[in-house]
Amino acid sequence: ILRGVFFVLFIFYIYIFINLKNLNAQFFIKLIIILTCIILIIKILEKILDKIKYINKPITIPFDLIVMRLVEVVQAVPILLWILAGLTIIGAHGLTLGRLIALIGCTNWVIFTRLVRGEMLRIRALEYMEAAALIGASPLRQMLRHALPNIITSALVAFSFGIANGVLLEAFLSFLGLGLPPEQVTWGTMLQDGRADFGNWWLIVFPGFAIFFTVFTFNCLGEKLSDPTAT
Repeated sequence: ILRGVFFVLFIFYIYIFINLKNLNAQFFIKLIIILTCIILIIKILEKILDKIKYINKPITIPFDLIVMRLVEVVQAVPILLWILAGLTIIGAHGLTLGRLIALIGCTNWVIFTRLVRGEMLRIRALEYMEAAALIGASPLRQMLRHALPNIITSALVAFSFGIANGVLLEAFLSFLGLGLPPEQVTWGTMLQDGRADFGNWWLIVFPGFAIFFTVFTFNCLGEKLSDPTAT
């Protein structure tokens, strides 16, 4: 890691050296002093780290901790603000239906992450997982053959509710004029056109009922999947 830092600093100073027009001896002296100090500091730190006993042990990355902190950061900001920030970056002319779907999906992944993590922690403590570990099953096999089949139902429940929320969010953005352009026909843009002329009542009634029945269908599907007694 320290040598990597030195390499980055070396490239940085080389870039400065190449882009400078007025070069003199004083600049070369300063550059040599800076690079020498960096090398000495890195060598001293390497000697110190070699004296630490636990440095020879394998270093693990706290992936779970990093992901959960990232989830907390994303959830600290309302989803609508994330979407508005993404729309600002993409721009009105570059927004397409696929990009809007991807943007909505990128802002709703935290719900599935928390759910899958909680289910995985619960299943990991069950007896059959301990039995699989005792008979010599690898962690990957435990996850693929024993854990994932038992969390699929919960993931499908969250996925169905997520689709319903995504439909509502897309219609809301298009209705406010923040989503897809008006020439792109969606239920939200149709509601926006109907608001401009209440005489065309069908532009409000039929898209509204379509949104309602779609969200209602996915919510019912999620409730059926979450009910263990349902057939």
